Amino acid sequence: MKVVISLIVLTFLSFGNGWAKDGETLFKYKGCAGCHEKTKDSIGPSLATISKAYKGDKKALLRFFRGEAKPIVKPENFKLMEPFQSMLKNMPDKDQNAIADYILSH
Repeated sequence: MKVVISLIVLTFLSFGNGWAKDGETLFKYKGCAGCHEKTKDSIGPSLATISKAYKGDKKALLRFFRGEAKPIVKPENFKLMEPFQSMLKNMPDKDQNAIADYILSH
């Protein structure tokens, strides 16, 4: 019984890290890393810049992903992001959440 409880506790404790890892994989697989670097602004703002702008507000970032909110980071460059937002909009909620967790972890 103690082993089962320990496994449950470990699962809950590592859950956030699992999301971040899945988010990183999705971020790269979906092509986001082509424009967004971790700490350096390039074609798109860095993950650190995005995370700082959203101040941990995952709901606001998800609203942007879903096309329900205007960009707050470099809105003048949004035209470059539009095709990718269409992709983000159509992703399952689980995947959107994983990518948001990954971005906000920077």
